[in-house]
Amino acid sequence: MRSSHTKITLGDDQSHEGEFNVILATTLSRLLMRLRPFGRKGDGPLQISLIQSRPGVMCRALFALLTGRFDKGTVKGLHTARVDDITIHGPDPVTLDGEIYYPNDGRPIILQGNKALNFVRL
Repeated sequence: MRSSHTKITLGDDQSHEGEFNVILATTLSRLLMRLRPFGRKGDGPLQISLIQSRPGVMCRALFALLTGRFDKGTVKGLHTARVDDITIHGPDPVTLDGEIYYPNDGRPIILQGNKALNFVRL
């Protein structure tokens, strides 16, 4: 499964364009099984990982995640960042922390994070 042609702008300085197998954005610091499939570059509240739809990228990204090298920049076609805002130009819906956002009339989806929320761990 892959996205339609999509352009993603991360903050003010990064832009990625093409088809992606995975576009993962969240405000959470980690996911199930304590996985952290996000980079350390940047200091924004939104964390994003993009895995481009190219041969072998998904397998290399999974291997990098399991070996702790996911954010080292060693997998070509894998992009990670922590940013304040994400702009997604494309026809596909986007899910952020369980909420689905649909593009309207060709306008981009803009995700913004103001600050991280802290949760009590019981």
